[in-house]
Amino acid sequence: MAARREASWVCLRVLIGLLASLVLPVTLAFGQQLAPAQSLGVIARMSVRMTNQPAARTASGVLVALDRDGRPLDPLEPTALEASVDGSPTNLTFVPGRPSIALAAAFMLDSAASPQVRGTLANALADGLKGIDVNRDAVAIVSTSDSLAWEQATFTSSADALQTSLNQVILQEPLDAMVSLEQVAGGLRALASQQRETRVVLLFTNRPLASAASAAATLGTLRSFASDNGVQLSVVALAGAGGQGVAEALAEATPNGRVEYALNATNRTDVARRIDLLLAPVFGAHHFELPSLPAGNHTLSLGRPGSPALATASFVTSSRPVQIDSFLTTAGPLTAAYEISQPTWVQARANEAAPIDGVEWTVDGRATYVTSPPWALLLDPEQLGEGRHDLAARIISEGRAGPFLTSSIVVPTDVLRTVRTVVRSWGLIGLLLIANAIVLVLFVRTGSAARTYGGAVTEFLPTLRLNQLGGKYVAPELLHFPARGKLRVGYHPPYMDNQVGSREFSKLPYQDVRGDDDAVKDLSRHVGCIWRDPRTNDCFIQLGWPGPGEKIRPKLQSQVFHFGRPQDAAVQPFRLAHHDIVRLASGIEFVFYQVGLRDKATPESKKIGPFEDRPVPSSTIAKLN
Repeated sequence: MAARREASWVCLRVLIGLLASLVLPVTLAFGQQLAPAQSLGVIARMSVRMTNQPAARTASGVLVALDRDGRPLDPLEPTALEASVDGSPTNLTFVPGRPSIALAAAFMLDSAASPQVRGTLANALADGLKGIDVNRDAVAIVSTSDSLAWEQATFTSSADALQTSLNQVILQEPLDAMVSLEQVAGGLRALASQQRETRVVLLFTNRPLASAASAAATLGTLRSFASDNGVQLSVVALAGAGGQGVAEALAEATPNGRVEYALNATNRTDVARRIDLLLAPVFGAHHFELPSLPAGNHTLSLGRPGSPALATASFVTSSRPVQIDSFLTTAGPLTAAYEISQPTWVQARANEAAPIDGVEWTVDGRATYVTSPPWALLLDPEQLGEGRHDLAARIISEGRAGPFLTSSIVVPTDVLRTVRTVVRSWGLIGLLLIANAIVLVLFVRTGSAARTYGGAVTEFLPTLRLNQLGGKYVAPELLHFPARGKLRVGYHPPYMDNQVGSREFSKLPYQDVRGDDDAVKDLSRHVGCIWRDPRTNDCFIQLGWPGPGEKIRPKLQSQVFHFGRPQDAAVQPFRLAHHDIVRLASGIEFVFYQVGLRDKATPESKKIGPFEDRPVPSSTIAKLN
């Protein structure tokens, strides 16, 4: 009994010593920086990874340069590197501050790992986390001591939370059933969802990785997932983890992945040194930017004179929005509340030299798309009317719409202009009355001819007429089919140009459908296209947009009904028939009208004219019986 009590007391003192040594590093580590490693001047290993978005103005990435000992080169000046894009030299600019880090420390240990070994690993990890920045970085600690799936790992920058997790690694016995590559796969998925510039998995294991594979998670699937998502997979192999080969094949296929073998797992100094070597690529990384590049695929090459290391990376840039610098008139720049008393051309000046597809102008909410240079708009005071008017414009460059630039103009009061407008309006009314009289005379004169000969056809243009539902205001009330080409229909369809990204789509004319908020609440930006076959006079509609460019799928409320039955107008065009219903939204319906009337002669219409002879009835002879 005394011997057992003495052994328990020794274990308790060891445990208290481990906890005391653990609390101090974790508490003091956060917010510090790694000590600069001594540079040897020669880059032994260099890697580069692009992190820019395709629509960004400049291309950016993460650069890692290590010396022969695996330490980051510090200081590393961008002028000491030779950078080229697609074979042409370019300038490289470093952004202050290293890239942000998301780190997942995974202890895949079985029951053979003693508390002393687990305590050494936890304290060595605490020493290696001295470069973590609580404001930008995040760390998650998972282990086989916990029965929870590693996919539910919680990333945090709280020292208290990480200290609790490390204490759990030391105090709780590992579960052999939790040692599997499925847990590692779950940790990789949790890490891939973190919005950080660099992501790394630090795996501690005392079991061969090949023995932990399963049908669902193999070394090949882990390697492919980590490589596709830019995750660095580093392994600290303890005694019992097997020989070389398997771990290197898994780790070295990932960005800056590496394996360190710690045969003496109780030597805290040695384990901490190996952890520093594995984390050196993330703590010593540099964030850089490249100048503006044209849209397309590019290849970046980085090297240094006298160093055998060479790094290459491929990336894609797309067209970026072009902003308007100012509005110009013949008299100079157009300022706010600019007075216009005569027709004036207004031109939009871009802030950079870029290809322009067109300029979308908006005057008091009415949009006008200008597709030819010099991309100017004519402002006529007689058409605008007196008072203040809002002016806005944006540039469409390579299918992308830039931001709107707004201004205002003022049309001053002019008596002569008012008189001219009134005279012009009444003159137009007089012409309309004369035209109506001519039409009436022609109708009366041709009416008898139509009744006599028959076969005259009165064609009504095919239209989509608004079906009034509940007294809601919707405009326009008529949708006319174009004589040629297609017509886009939706809630301000130009907003879909950027999403589709096709010049063929953006060049199509469009019809904007507006109305009360409750009527247009579920109206799509682009419902579909309508057109008319000039040869057969058939009218068609197709919901959504099948291409080219990004496809648009119609919403569930957009449907076409034929005799009350819904039709599939999204996969292929649907030919409309008289009285078919096109539902654009829940509260917006249009009825299709296409009527061709033929005035045929009837017995009632065949009346005898004043100069026509009446038919003589056949003579009959009365017979007397």
